[in-house]
Amino acid sequence: MVVGIVSVILIVLNIYVKKSRLLYFAFFLWMWIIMAFTSGIADESIYISRYAHPEQWVGSTEVLYSGFIAISNKLGLSFSAFKAINAMIQLFLIYYTVWRLALYPNIIVALYFIYPFSLNVAQMRNALATAIFIFGAKYLIEDNAQAI
Repeated sequence: MVVGIVSVILIVLNIYVKKSRLLYFAFFLWMWIIMAFTSGIADESIYISRYAHPEQWVGSTEVLYSGFIAISNKLGLSFSAFKAINAMIQLFLIYYTVWRLALYPNIIVALYFIYPFSLNVAQMRNALATAIFIFGAKYLIEDNAQAI
């Protein structure tokens, strides 16, 4: 109930105040809390297995994601810590790109929260891949624009 109320308030404020660093950062933290600390999602047992037993998933996990898991394991991070860092990276890549490219970034992140954020909470690998694509797409667009 509280999550829903706070989320609606943040969505409305971000749509009303179109470019506010304070609201932008507050929404970033709110999304990170939701993404990092949500448990019981449909694929959670698979992600825990990928993290705890990466050798069983060789060949069916992306190379960079496997490397991220290996580094996290070597650092002795728990799955929860790994998930929190993963969420921070994803959101940072998206938020950084949106802030730099959007005329009204607060509206964009409010719409992102409505959809596909909930999907990204449940699908960690896909969310990271999407965040990397969003971050990298600006370089493709800039290069392409200069070529024209």
